[in-house]
Amino acid sequence: TPLHPNHQENISIAPYDETCAHPGTLVQLWTFLQQESFMQYVWTNGKPLGLNAFIRYWAPESGRLLFLPLYRAYWQPDTFENMMGLLWVDHLELGHKASVHFVFRRKYWGKDRPFMAIQKILPVLFAPPLDLQLIYGMVHVNNRMALALLRRIGATIACEVPLWFKHDDGQYGMKLGYLTRAQFEEAHHGSHQ
Repeated sequence: TPLHPNHQENISIAPYDETCAHPGTLVQLWTFLQQESFMQYVWTNGKPLGLNAFIRYWAPESGRLLFLPLYRAYWQPDTFENMMGLLWVDHLELGHKASVHFVFRRKYWGKDRPFMAIQKILPVLFAPPLDLQLIYGMVHVNNRMALALLRRIGATIACEVPLWFKHDDGQYGMKLGYLTRAQFEEAHHGSHQ
C-alpha cells in the first residue's frame, strides 16, 4: 500500500533503505539537534552534550538502534536535508521489549508525515530479528502532539509519573505510553479493512 495516494512523496528509513546511507550522519544529526534546540531536552537534562560524547552515545556496544526517517518529493534525491527527525530504540531485549524515543523537526509538527514514518518503522520493531512484544516510552505531559501521535498508532497511555524530567527551569512529569505487538497488529489489520 503506498504511503501517499498520488505517489508524489516518499518516506524512507535509514539505515534500512540503502538510498539513505550518508557519510557523516552522526555529525549532521548532532548539528541538526543543536539547531532545533532538542539536544538539551532529549539527552542531557539541560546539560550540553558535545559531539564526541554524542558519537559515543551511538557506539555499537551501546545496544541502541537509530532510525532516520527522510521525506522527499518524488523528484528529489535522498539527502540529510530531507531528514524529518529520528527514532531510536534503547534498553533492547530481543524477543521481548524495548524503550522507544522519537523527535521530529518543527516543520513536520502537526502533519501526517511523522505518523507515516512511525508506521513504516513499527513493522521492523515487531518482526524478526528484533521480534519485540512490547515497546514503551515516556512523553512530556504537555507534549500534546506526541501524545496524540501515540494514540494514533494505537498506543496506550498508562500513567503519569511526576517529577520525572529535570531541567534548569524545574522538574516535569512524563506520561508512560506503550504499544504491544497485539495492539499494533490489531490497529494495522483494522486500517486495511
